[in-house]
Amino acid sequence: MSAPRRVLVAGASGFVGRHLVSRLRTEGWPLRLGTRVPDLRRRDTPWLPWVPLDVDRPDTLDPALEGVDTLVYLVHHLHAHGPELVAREASAATRLARAAERHGVRRIVYLGAPAPAHHPSPHLLARARTGEALRASRVSTLELRAAMILGAGSQSWDLLRDLALRLPVLAAPAWLGARTAPIGIDDVVQGIALAMDHPARGSGAYDLPGPEVVTAAELVRRVAALSGRTLVRVPLPLVPVWAGGHGAALLSGVDPALARSLVAGLGCDLEPAGDGWWGLFPDADRTALDDALRAAMVAPRATPGAFGRAWERAVRGVGATRVSRRAAGGR
Repeated sequence: MSAPRRVLVAGASGFVGRHLVSRLRTEGWPLRLGTRVPDLRRRDTPWLPWVPLDVDRPDTLDPALEGVDTLVYLVHHLHAHGPELVAREASAATRLARAAERHGVRRIVYLGAPAPAHHPSPHLLARARTGEALRASRVSTLELRAAMILGAGSQSWDLLRDLALRLPVLAAPAWLGARTAPIGIDDVVQGIALAMDHPARGSGAYDLPGPEVVTAAELVRRVAALSGRTLVRVPLPLVPVWAGGHGAALLSGVDPALARSLVAGLGCDLEPAGDGWWGLFPDADRTALDDALRAAMVAPRATPGAFGRAWERAVRGVGATRVSRRAAGGR
């Protein structure tokens, strides 16, 4: 019997990494979990095999990759911003890919994002350049491109949920008509696991879509409906993306700079071309969109800032006034 194939998860402490590690441990994969702060992770979870790995520190790459068969690359500088983000992420991916070549790694699986046809946000462009850098290596690389990932701990989901639960009306600028295929975290993990074992010898990039294509505005409306709220749509066609980003930052518990970046991504059309990766696995059990939304809503809500807390009180007050008027016969 051949020896089990060791897997290095780069970015193991992040949102997707935590879910993936849980599945791989259940399935018995020999794991090595890369993190920039191994001492902190060992203190919190001493039973997990943490190793130092910082893609911006070349001295950490070779020890982490020694004896590794499969590298799952989940690294993204989510809180970095500006044009330098793209160059930084592409350089980091190139360094790690070259180290993987030196150590004879068989497969790299990268979780990226769909590439919009026009005007990608810096974060989306950084994801695209990272995938290109990894696929340019001699290691067989499968890039899976997921749009918004639905699940507890996803920053984009937290932002969407905050808006759906805190907006008094659905202010719908034209850019919220951008189409996307959000996907539940369990399906993302399933897609990565399938890529780890896929017999492909070369490299390729595949969309990893959810089962429905919806507009960003429709997604907000559906989240609100699952919470028992009805959002009246108010078209605001001339509101620019940057203004929407500032408004979302005020209402959300998400970091303001990150909220603005995520809203910029919402304005990009990320509609997949067909089933993408799932076309290779027609029997895969995929999660319906509303089921993924319900599962994600179980998690606690993000804490809003001062403006968001004041806004919530005002919205609750308006709602209570309407209830009182209906109870009084509309007076």
